[in-house]
Amino acid sequence: MEQQKPDVRARDEDKLAELGYKQDLNRDWSMLHNFGVSFSIISVITGLTTLFQYGLNTGGPGVMSVGWIVVSFFSAPTYNFKTDLN
Repeated sequence: MEQQKPDVRARDEDKLAELGYKQDLNRDWSMLHNFGVSFSIISVITGLTTLFQYGLNTGGPGVMSVGWIVVSFFSAPTYNFKTDLN
């Protein structure tokens, strides 16, 4: 499987060159870097469960629903960038 990676990278660079672009994305993340980003995204989701009761007591379901929409809107670019890295 390691032998495929350079071949895939070369094909990607060739395809970008055909389209008139130079590859700017460095694909040099280690497993530790990837784990750190993934963990930071997941820890936000797990933190919501601990604050659920607090949100119900202070803002109620309406405020929590709007909060989910706002947070999802601003989190979407993070997820999109994360999928482009793999």
